[in-house]
Amino acid sequence: AGSFSGVSLEDCEHDGSPLPAQCTFQIVEQIAAVPEDDLRHVLDYSDETGRFNFELSSVQCRELVEAMCLYHAKLRTARMQHQLKLID
Repeated sequence: AGSFSGVSLEDCEHDGSPLPAQCTFQIVEQIAAVPEDDLRHVLDYSDETGRFNFELSSVQCRELVEAMCLYHAKLRTARMQHQLKLID
């Protein structure tokens, strides 16, 4: 399974191919990798290849950011509970 590790704003120019020729981006937030399984509910997958479609709607982008934040909140909670000896 893959993972995602950041949020960026992109501006791409391309010649109609599915792969952009040139992209510039600004990093908005850098985060540790999130397992793809934790984001699977947001992504649209191709039946043929099993890969997700790279073009995302604004709703999917918002849902991905929310899912990444929730994942990191769970990790932070677990770290704090461990440090406070609330769990093993």
